[in-house]
This record gives sequence, structure tokens and C-alpha cells, in this order.
Amino acid sequence: MSRFKKTSKDKEIVKKANIQGKVKEIGYFDANNQQFALIINKVAGLYAIRLIKYEIDNTSEKVIINVRAVKRFPNLMEFYPNKEEAYTNFKEIQVKPELISQCINEIETHDDETENNILLIGVTGSGKSTLANVISNTDEFNESDKWIGGTQQFKTMDFEWNGTKYRVVDTVGTGDTNLSKDEVLYKMGEAIHSMKKGIRRIFVLIGSRLNNDTVEPFNYIQKIFKNVDQHITIIRTGFKDFQDKKACEQDKSDIEKTNNKMATILKRYNIIYVNNPPNNKQDRENSRKIIMSHLESCGENYKMDNWDNVCVRINDLMIAKKWGEENNNKNTAKKLRKEIISIVNEQIGEQISQSLNEMIQKEREAVGEVRVNVQGTFFGDAEVEMKLKNLKNCCSIL
Repeated sequence: MSRFKKTSKDKEIVKKANIQGKVKEIGYFDANNQQFALIINKVAGLYAIRLIKYEIDNTSEKVIINVRAVKRFPNLMEFYPNKEEAYTNFKEIQVKPELISQCINEIETHDDETENNILLIGVTGSGKSTLANVISNTDEFNESDKWIGGTQQFKTMDFEWNGTKYRVVDTVGTGDTNLSKDEVLYKMGEAIHSMKKGIRRIFVLIGSRLNNDTVEPFNYIQKIFKNVDQHITIIRTGFKDFQDKKACEQDKSDIEKTNNKMATILKRYNIIYVNNPPNNKQDRENSRKIIMSHLESCGENYKMDNWDNVCVRINDLMIAKKWGEENNNKNTAKKLRKEIISIVNEQIGEQISQSLNEMIQKEREAVGEVRVNVQGTFFGDAEVEMKLKNLKNCCSIL
């Protein structure tokens, strides 16, 4: 097919359908008294097709195009391997009613059939991978894994419980509260892309041993998400008496007495007790029943503002980035990562900044800071910095 120049109609449909990369071809056709556009786009040498159902509103002075549904081909998570295959399917889609009838969702990423997404967050040794296996009733997560930072994407597994589809998401490489803004934005993009229809529940895991790192996942959540408290549940792992209600209540009371930070956290979130030893199938099954029963009682999914826009716009980029990594094309993967960060920042950067500022303000209110500069012949030049708890107003003595 020859190269073409996009018309104003083409540009508006491309924009409203949130299509990324280079548009290589656009065609229009009618089917069942409805109007459709068919678009081939190219990202990092890979091709995808969008079938778009649209309507034209002529009631106002300016003609308005309204996109009613979008369907991505070959599917939501793959590309055509080459141009020839993309153009062949471009022709076939227009004449196959069974393909045209699949264009039903206004937001293309809602083709993802799983809307019950479970996000696991916890420090090394808290039992995230083990719980992921228990919840999904698989052994796909390596229970001996250490926390691997940096470049790995979230690991996911789909499963069913009582006829309902779920997805468990293990946050490999997250939990560092010292992330840069770009790293925060990219991790947010990963989270959204892994859970396209939002988050049903965030499980924050705490292991059998509590230390200063135990509260870090809670700080991480506040840094990434905004207004998410009602969607969080604490999972206390490695608790042998998890089916003994009195023992669980006593443990919670002991934590509140011995750990001030955790005491504050336990007042905000519900806590569930489980035990998942590798060779005790009965305990693992009972733990699974407790977790899944809790999930069935949870309310609506959590989404930040513009969640769907971000998800649609980064979908092609995330898939292409993964392809680049798998094919050792580091430059392509690096470039796509920057594009993803830019889109996430454009769409929800302000929300994340607000979350960061709120967290910083809370820290300032909890820990005041006094700086004392002392100059003299006895002390020499010295600076003493003291941090005092519950001192809201900072002061300097010079």
C-alpha cells in the first residue's frame, strides 16, 4: 500500500483512540449500519491493528467524532511479527463479521477479562512469592527468590476461584522508598499495565520478624498511590496459630505494644493471619480459603484518575519494550521506557507528586528537626543536628 497523508478526520480518530507509534495505514468501512475505522500502527518495528467503531455528531457547528469502541488485533498483548502479516489481516478484518463483532469495549484494554487484581507488596522474606503460589494454587513463583531490584517487570498469574477470574501480581523489584521520580513513574506504569481494570486489593505482607524495614512497604504505597487506604489489607505470614482467633488477637496486641510505627498502621488497616509452610498442604489450603473469602467481600476496584488513559497509551509501548528486552535490543527498550515515563507523568504525575508531598509533610509532622551551629574556641566549628519526635515546628540556632 502506498504512503498516505492523514486527514483531519484521521488525526482526530487516532488521537481519541490513544494510538501510539507511527500510523501506517487507515481505512474506513460500514458494517451493520455502523461506521468503522481500521488503523495499522507501528511501534519499534512491530505492527498492531485497531478496529474502531465511531459516530459522527453533526448537531453542532463543528463536526465531532465520537469513538464508541476499540478492538486491538492480533490481541491485547501481542504484535504482528511483520508488515506483510499486518496488511493481510488489515484486509481480512473488514470482511469477517466474527472479527468485527468483537469491537465492543469503549476502552480497548477492557478486553482484559480479569478485573480482580491482587497486588502483593512486602520486603524480602515476607513471603510474597509463597503467598502468590498459595493464592493462585500454582508453583509459578519461585519461593526461594530474594528481592531483585531494578529492571524486572511485575510477575503475574491468572487463576479462578468459584468461577471468578483473578490475577495475582508480585511486585518484583519494588519496595524501595528511595526511588527517583522517574522510577516511581515507571513502577506506576508497570502497576497499571499489569492490572488494566484496577486493583481489587493490595496485600501488604509482614513476616514473622518485625524490624525497621517492616513499615517500608506502607511508605512505598503512600509514595505511589493516592487515597488508597480503604483498599489495603495486611497479611501476617508465617503465623502457626493463624486459625486461632485469640492467638491472632494477642499477636496484634503484642505488636501494638512493642512497635509504635506498626501500632499506628494497624489502626488504619485490617490484618489477616496465614501460614504457608512448603510441606503443609492443609495449612496452605486453609490460608487460601481465608484469603479468597476476604477478597470476595471486598468492594469496588481502585483506580487513580486517568488510569484507563495511561493503560491504553502505554500498552503498545510496554509490550514492545518487553520484546526489545527479550531480543537484547537495549536501546529500543531504553527509549520505550522513557516514553512510558513521559506518558505516566503527563497523565498522573501531579497525583503522584501530591502523594509524595503529603508523605513528606506527615514525616515532618512526626519528626521535627533542630539544627544547631556552634562556633567557638572550645568546640571549633561544629554542626549538631538533632531530630526530635513530635516537634512540628523546625528551628535553627546560629
